[in-house]
Amino acid sequence: MIIADGGNDGIIRFRMGDTRGQVIARGHGERKKLDQLNSPSDVLVVQNSNSLIICDRQNRRVLRYNQRYLYISNDNKLGGQHGTLVTGGHGQGSSINQLNESIYLFVDQHQNLYILDNETHCVMKWNKDAKEEIIVAGGHDKGNTLRQLSHPEEFFVDTL
Repeated sequence: MIIADGGNDGIIRFRMGDTRGQVIARGHGERKKLDQLNSPSDVLVVQNSNSLIICDRQNRRVLRYNQRYLYISNDNKLGGQHGTLVTGGHGQGSSINQLNESIYLFVDQHQNLYILDNETHCVMKWNKDAKEEIIVAGGHDKGNTLRQLSHPEEFFVDTL
């Protein structure tokens, strides 16, 4: 089990039967370095690429880490390689390359990444190998029409 522990700025792994978790990634608050997290809100394990995708909420970005380069460290750093910026990291905002309050991630069977941004009131899709995400739900300010969302918290993509 892997947990995004937002209050402790880390990603924690619990193996079956363990009563103590192991830190596999931890930041030191608001930072711009790719090996630092600030209140991560979600983490996904992508099996076929052996990577973690981390929603780094307060740094307003989504990062991908190759698990082969992650190691547990007493000094709270990621080893070997740093993460890869997937999107965001350009400050708070509603432009296509900015995130505001991303809290939830989903990867479909085609390895497309979906990002829910609570404060921008939208769900974005990042196609595999794309250079830019597209808005697939909401994105027309906060509201209650069928084109709008109001602080969405979770979603599911039905691929059937």
